[in-house]
Amino acid sequence: MIKVDYGIRCSNKKIRNNINEDYLYVNEEKCIYIVADGISRLNKDIIEYQKGKSNALYAAKMFCMEIGNELTTKPKLSKFENVKFLKKAFLNANYKFKTFLNDISEEYQEVPGCVGLASFIENDRFYYGGVGDCVGVLIRNNQKIVFFSKQTEGVVKYYHPTTSEADRKMLNEMFVNKSGTFAYGVFNGDDNVKSFFNPNFIDLVDNDVIYIMSDGVSDYILYENYDSYKALSIDDIFNNQVKMSNLRHSEYDDMTLIKIEYLDIHNAVKVCY
Repeated sequence: MIKVDYGIRCSNKKIRNNINEDYLYVNEEKCIYIVADGISRLNKDIIEYQKGKSNALYAAKMFCMEIGNELTTKPKLSKFENVKFLKKAFLNANYKFKTFLNDISEEYQEVPGCVGLASFIENDRFYYGGVGDCVGVLIRNNQKIVFFSKQTEGVVKYYHPTTSEADRKMLNEMFVNKSGTFAYGVFNGDDNVKSFFNPNFIDLVDNDVIYIMSDGVSDYILYENYDSYKALSIDDIFNNQVKMSNLRHSEYDDMTLIKIEYLDIHNAVKVCY
């Protein structure tokens, strides 16, 4: 039996005007699970937020919906063909986002996008692939295994550039320049992002638990002992992440979390495919 729980909570950052730039996609019938976190880095975003708009949210939604919808059409494949299919779904979605960028103002051409982690289960295997700073954690025999970690770990502090030429150069380096010091993958229509999206799979065993999440809740999942949150609801986990942020005297980010429990699979009522 596969048991799924998931949730999303908006940041308390005043600049956001209550706009949540995270998004998620769950198809329990097809065992598809996706999280995404929209990102933008220009001061013009403040104006967009005040209008109730976010192109970064549009990117996160497209990441989830385009990949999710394509995965629902996937035929039964071998494990290696499944990996290829997941990458193809990502590249197709990235190409469609490029079309969106062509329709918005020139100053936004290189800016909005998202990071994300897409996954599905088939035949006792968990397939996954992502870009950026979302996180994936497997709990097996009460041991925590990080199977997808932040590609932004080289960045000591998140960098919010202004519109200066030097800052734009840093922005471009951070996004999709694979050789850049601060490079990380971003779903933003740039063809170079394909080098960051490298799908893989995990052979599942009875009672595995998987968490996939945006970075807004990853500190709590990564650094707290699993016993302290294994029985908690998604809302309780979010509340504890907020408490952690409060102790640091910092605002908390948007939070998205999907918990997948793979229980007693060989006696399961339903196993995907």
